Amino acid sequence: DFVAAQTAAFVADFGLDGVMLGNQFGLVGFWHPDNAPELTPDRTAGIDRFFSQMRAELGHKQIYWMDTYWSVEVEKAAWGMSDSAYTALDAIMVSTFAVLVERTEIVPNLRSKAALRASGSGPKILMGVDFVDPWYWYRTHLGDRRTYLYQREILAKEQANIDGISFFANDTFGHYIPRAPLSETLSVIRSVESA
Repeated sequence: DFVAAQTAAFVADFGLDGVMLGNQFGLVGFWHPDNAPELTPDRTAGIDRFFSQMRAELGHKQIYWMDTYWSVEVEKAAWGMSDSAYTALDAIMVSTFAVLVERTEIVPNLRSKAALRASGSGPKILMGVDFVDPWYWYRTHLGDRRTYLYQREILAKEQANIDGISFFANDTFGHYIPRAPLSETLSVIRSVESA
């Protein structure tokens, strides 16, 4: 209740459009399903209540949520997400960050999140596109070209499942993404739009 009320007050006081809840905010046990504590009915009810309270407090303001890196099915089974929790969200950022992602999970995750929209009331889907990460030293566009290019392949092939993209603008040293990788990614987006 406190977090939802404080978030709504912050958004209102600063005249923001909404909030982005990062790193599977609202769930316990980061990054991998094995890290999630045993799921109980109370925990599931608490998670459902948290997202419902966020929606109630923020009203028409936007709630974006950074997912767990895993599919809807895994998020429900391991962490206790529910259909109503997803419905409370305006958008989900499907995480693809190279420091943590299981590459084999990116497309199943993206498709499972896109399936939430089938009822017409599901959240928009943003694909996390990895260039750099302000919390880690790596620069995917330089040091992990295979993953960098793979993400752009997915961006092109899964266009029907993606409503937008999200990315970090600066690395851990404060340097912004150089023009060349931004232009490469924009070219992929433009080629998809013109297809």
